[in-house]
Amino acid sequence: MTTKDIAELVLKLLTTLVWPLVTVFFLVRYREALQSLMAQGKVKFTMAGVTVETTLAKFEEVMTDNLRDKTLLSSQWESLQQMAQAPIPFDRAKDYEHLRPLRDAGLIWALPKGHLGDAKEVVISPLGKLLLNARQKEQSKTEK
Repeated sequence: MTTKDIAELVLKLLTTLVWPLVTVFFLVRYREALQSLMAQGKVKFTMAGVTVETTLAKFEEVMTDNLRDKTLLSSQWESLQQMAQAPIPFDRAKDYEHLRPLRDAGLIWALPKGHLGDAKEVVISPLGKLLLNARQKEQSKTEK
């Protein structure tokens, strides 16, 4: 291999790597600005026959307000994890006060459908799964 061949090989390699390197540089350099733009992004969904369009920031605010500024107890998180596997039995005398905040926030559903007080079992809702998955991802990031 001649010096010219090596130079051409290096040049091809550099041209191949330039765009990915420039892209990574700009993503890292402007990360905060990009995150800010994404937070202002819009989400559109249909619920009960009504199409709702809102910003991600407003959606986050509404979801947080659903918990009425309360944080979930570790035992409530554990209940959500159990329900993610399968519905769990419900005993009104023992479970009502513990699970009511989860029901009020739309994180769980009563089975059969109806009032929590009449439930035989409780199951995690899609919203509850979304929250639980987000928490698990957040925890795995902090463990690294």
